[in-house]
Amino acid sequence: RALRQAETAAAARDFSRMALFNRDFHQALATASGNPVLSYVLAGLQDQSALVATQGWRRRATWKEEAGEHAAVLKAVRAGRSERAGELMLRHIEGALARLKTEFANETGGSSERF
Repeated sequence: RALRQAETAAAARDFSRMALFNRDFHQALATASGNPVLSYVLAGLQDQSALVATQGWRRRATWKEEAGEHAAVLKAVRAGRSERAGELMLRHIEGALARLKTEFANETGGSSERF
């Protein structure tokens, strides 16, 4: 559900709602893991990263790429392939961070080392 809602928000360029639905997706996966510490830690990280993510989306439309990554993770989870889902999630997170670092470094003409 969160992925469909995020697509609708993306089409409307409503980045605040996109961030909320992105959070819902990641939090649903964390909750499904049965690890309450993971859910708690993830919630805190998402609170801190939401503003950066929304500003990144305003600068460069990466949502379709990220939505594809989300769909692949969800497919692996549904298939019971937890190790594959973990690999895909790690790749998704690293890719999102790399895109943000590049975008903000390009905008300021500076280094991406601040991230």
